[in-house]
Amino acid sequence: MGLDTNGTRALLWLRKNGASLDRVACLGRQMINAGPASLANAFRDFGIADDNVTKFAKCYCEGMLHFLGAKKIRSFDASDYEQATDIHDFNLALEGKYRDYFDIVIDGGTLEHIFNIQIAFANAMQMIRPGGLYLGLTPTNNFCGHGFYQFSPEFYFRVFTSDNGFQIEHVIAFEDIPEAPWFRVTDPDTINERVILCNSMPTYLIVVARKLESKDRYFAIVPQQSDYVATWSRKSATPSAVAPSCASQDDSSPIRALIRLLAPKALRRYYGEIQGRRASERFRREQEAIKLQSPMHRITKFFTPFDPREQS
Repeated sequence: MGLDTNGTRALLWLRKNGASLDRVACLGRQMINAGPASLANAFRDFGIADDNVTKFAKCYCEGMLHFLGAKKIRSFDASDYEQATDIHDFNLALEGKYRDYFDIVIDGGTLEHIFNIQIAFANAMQMIRPGGLYLGLTPTNNFCGHGFYQFSPEFYFRVFTSDNGFQIEHVIAFEDIPEAPWFRVTDPDTINERVILCNSMPTYLIVVARKLESKDRYFAIVPQQSDYVATWSRKSATPSAVAPSCASQDDSSPIRALIRLLAPKALRRYYGEIQGRRASERFRREQEAIKLQSPMHRITKFFTPFDPREQS
């Protein structure tokens, strides 16, 4: 758990663009996992030229957060092994404690380690005041075994919706390199296509979501993957979506049975070969598409270069 160079840059970027850091909640006690030079460069990139910031390197984040203007900081963990201020297992509901209290909740790589993920996210969401932010820094690719989960961008696009009183402001991907280039991720729902990444580098997401209103209950409407929702919607609007009756099945259709009886064996075999070639070609195209989806800078449909120093 912690803020590496890119996580620190994300926090500085939000602050520069007006995010309030008065009341901060950290999910897990966050360590600043950035070296002194990288930390100084990050601060300088966002308008703070102060070499004293190097003292925050490899330390818990409270000192840096106070330097950035935080007045109240709470950290949450299931254990006191890192001296968090609040000991609570996020597998269990907070039951209204800290509801609508924090200006920003920072998940620097904690929620993927919690099994009851719906409860964990609901806890984080209820803690944020209307107008406040969720900042997630989370593994998304090539972190097998790191935690219980590594989340796809689609997960966050479907969690932080108006149904839950939130609005996604940014989903950004970057590979695990200090000062790596950032890429804004496209919402799969807007292009009616899955946003897939096959690459060789460990890859993170930066997720920024703003709370628009409080909800008595989060996830009252269960999120669904967008391409399935679209498919179900199309199918339900056409008669072909109706499940066929037993009388229309191949084995009991007299017309199909007659065709099988009268069609020459060679013709049936030829038809089967055509179907097989079509299936093979479809599989080949799918595999080629997957290969083309890495690296991110070549897939502008899914990933758009994003420089936080230039954009809000």
